[in-house]
Amino acid sequence: MSDNFEAPSADSFWDKIKTNVRAMGRQVAVQGISCYLAMTDSKTSTASKAILGGALAYLVMPLDAIPDFMLGLGYTDDAAVMLAALKASDDVIKPEHDEEAERIYNEL
Repeated sequence: MSDNFEAPSADSFWDKIKTNVRAMGRQVAVQGISCYLAMTDSKTSTASKAILGGALAYLVMPLDAIPDFMLGLGYTDDAAVMLAALKASDDVIKPEHDEEAERIYNEL
């Protein structure tokens, strides 16, 4: 696998999280932040980074299978994509990623 993959930029990821955190709900937001932290962790394999980056790119895309503005449903597809990425990336989310994600979420 190539070391060059298209993950969302830090700016696009954090902009999406900060502006949509309440609409996403705690679970999707924390899961997204955990995925981002694992993707940017130097200990995470390139293959896992690519998988997580793809899921995060889906999260920040303005158009997806279920439009994010649909109250109650908008982020269900994003959550499913992230869950599939987590399963496919050999559980690279470490407790420290989850703890940091919770801390960040609580500060938003």
